[in-house]
Amino acid sequence: MAVEFRTLIAANKRNSWLLISGFTLFVVLLGGLIGYSWAGMYGPEAEKMAPAYALLAMAIAFTIAVIGGAASYYGGASAILAMSRAREIG
Repeated sequence: MAVEFRTLIAANKRNSWLLISGFTLFVVLLGGLIGYSWAGMYGPEAEKMAPAYALLAMAIAFTIAVIGGAASYYGGASAILAMSRAREIG
């Protein structure tokens, strides 16, 4: 049973979005952990603000992850072609 080319393209796009979503989730959770522990560095008084620090760090991490994910999704092929110094034949 042969697999159609369009089916492979759809599966590749779906897997790419799943990978970018997983990366974004990982970066946001890591940002929250860093923000939460960042508040703990300033003593017991600042620990009350730990959830606020975590949310701020998660928002920053989400912004960075979305920008990075979009840049790699939409500009990844161009970057790879430029690194390999590919040029059009003809």
